[in-house]
Amino acid sequence: MVKMSYLAKPYQRSLIRKFGIETPTAQLKYNAQFVSDELDWKKIYSLPHRVALDTKSREFQYKLLNRCLATNVLLRKIGIIPSPVCSFCGEADESLEHLFVTSHYTKKFWAEVIKWMGNLDIAIEPLSNKDIMFGMMDCNRDLFVNHILLIARKYIYSCRCNKTTPSIIVLDARIKMIHRLEMMIAKSCKKLPIHLKKWGKYIEN
Repeated sequence: MVKMSYLAKPYQRSLIRKFGIETPTAQLKYNAQFVSDELDWKKIYSLPHRVALDTKSREFQYKLLNRCLATNVLLRKIGIIPSPVCSFCGEADESLEHLFVTSHYTKKFWAEVIKWMGNLDIAIEPLSNKDIMFGMMDCNRDLFVNHILLIARKYIYSCRCNKTTPSIIVLDARIKMIHRLEMMIAKSCKKLPIHLKKWGKYIEN
């Protein structure tokens, strides 16, 4: 029988005892980080497939959910770089949570993303840490919102890799490109009405 983690919840421990099933390490770490939130992993894993058509966006979120994205904390741990500090602020260790949520550069960027959506007449509540990392699970009425959050997360990580800071202007250009790509896919698959429903607010503006 596999070794049981002390972080596993009671029902998870029961499954482990009965079937030898262990919760993935990445989920345990996220459960510990978001201890006050209820993480519905079935919804979390399915969301990227519902909101994005391109495989690279889906692959990126899969890597994030499985904590497979390289950060300076990880690279320092395996001896590739000498320092674990954040690529943006250079003040705190660059964990996934710091990179996407708590760095003051990314906090400012997320505020700009909310303002950008407001300009499209899309009002959303201030983003929680859970929303930023996983998406808004209760926002099924508008897949567009969750797609933008996914694009923004992917862009933040590309900025980290390219040693630049996130810019709403660059994000807007990326969104335009992805919209054109999805438009072409929708036309070729004869699913234009679905595309127009999802991107309606964006197209109107």
